[in-house]
Amino acid sequence: MWFVHMPEYQRWIKSGHGTLCYLDSDGAKMSALVSNIVKMGLSLHPVLSQTIYLDCSQYDTSNPAEAEMGALHSLIYQNIFLHPGSLERLSEYFKTIRQPVGRSFNRLFHENMDEGVQPDCGFMVDALRWVIPVDGLPSFTIIDKIDCMTREASQRMLGRLLSKINDEADHILFVGHNDPDLAAKFEGLPTISPRVEAMHCIGSLHFQEWDDRRSIVETPFGDTDEWIWTDPAFVTWRERSGILWIKGKPGCGKSTIARMITDRLARPKERQSTINPAIADPDPDSTIAVNFFYSARMGERATRHYYMLRSILYQMLRQDYSLYVHFKCTYRRILGDGTTWMLEDLMYVFETIIADCSSERPSLCCVLDGFDESDEIECPQPGSQKSKKTQTSMLSWLADLALKQTHGSWLKILVLSRPTTSISRALGAIASITVEEHNLPAIIKLIEDGLSKIKQSVSNIRIR
Repeated sequence: MWFVHMPEYQRWIKSGHGTLCYLDSDGAKMSALVSNIVKMGLSLHPVLSQTIYLDCSQYDTSNPAEAEMGALHSLIYQNIFLHPGSLERLSEYFKTIRQPVGRSFNRLFHENMDEGVQPDCGFMVDALRWVIPVDGLPSFTIIDKIDCMTREASQRMLGRLLSKINDEADHILFVGHNDPDLAAKFEGLPTISPRVEAMHCIGSLHFQEWDDRRSIVETPFGDTDEWIWTDPAFVTWRERSGILWIKGKPGCGKSTIARMITDRLARPKERQSTINPAIADPDPDSTIAVNFFYSARMGERATRHYYMLRSILYQMLRQDYSLYVHFKCTYRRILGDGTTWMLEDLMYVFETIIADCSSERPSLCCVLDGFDESDEIECPQPGSQKSKKTQTSMLSWLADLALKQTHGSWLKILVLSRPTTSISRALGAIASITVEEHNLPAIIKLIEDGLSKIKQSVSNIRIR
């Protein structure tokens, strides 16, 4: 079960006591998960010998005070049932506050109450503190569907429990729907939420060399590559086309163009998340720009399509963590199984994102430089169900995904490579740009400027 492998859960379960919050948006799966925790908790973690469960959805949401009272009553009853010795401790407590024991129990359990006299929630919380055992067998309290209570009732109960009970109880798990109001109540507490899951998923996709090749590519000299922004094929690709091929001979400046494009399309830093700089908040009006620079000189992590897809998905999730909904099932399976990402996992998630998001966002721009330097044949990982992937089959798969988009409004792929026959065959009759046809004047000017500087340097040496 993926949940028990989350770092937050592991730290919480190994601690002597404390609170953990679980927020999600899928009610059915949340209920199933809570049920599994109750059933499997004892076998997975023998330290948790007793389980107390509270379903907040069963209380009257129209009366906040009664809802809070009912929830506290349930917690008290369950603790007394599991720990009969707590009745004696409760009696001692009533004596310390100089209250008749019999009348205090009546007050607690609503028995033989004088008309108009009702127990207050503060009294109930104090009583709850005394029925929670301080030694002996530890317990595990699950407070489920906390969002079903009204804001007033849940805030009051949470405030009381967290301020007075947290230190006495062994482990309390709060479960509720992921919404801003509820998240704000748990601010500062250990929490498992879609954002937290996305952070861990990003970590699982990351590898150190993901940006090594791009980072060492030189930026353009002056305005030598500015022609690309007004090229008709490039303009059309940015507006509606699914895939564009920029081809050219070795050393003609393809990688420089690729870096310039990725730098211009990159999400501005000010759009990054103010909560965590490692991820960005959702922005439906922002282009997601990702890239991968293949390089035959930098090892398998710069030539394998497996690492290309890991890098692409890593960048996508960092730029918009709301995309995690498409990673969730696969990542949870991987986490629960204790395995790692397979090529088929990465391809599945990428396909799912493209299929589900085509009408929701302006574009996903994916720049793939040096595709001709990628592995021509990539053998599957141990345990993988996929057959060998070839350079052309991977490129054909990407092209099919891009060209399936009716208006090209979501996925836009830019491939840069040498003009090889295999790549030409895989891409078919798509639009292309030949770099030498555009940058020759700029190259000549660059050479002339360089020669001029050399001549000037030689003249200065002769004068001296």
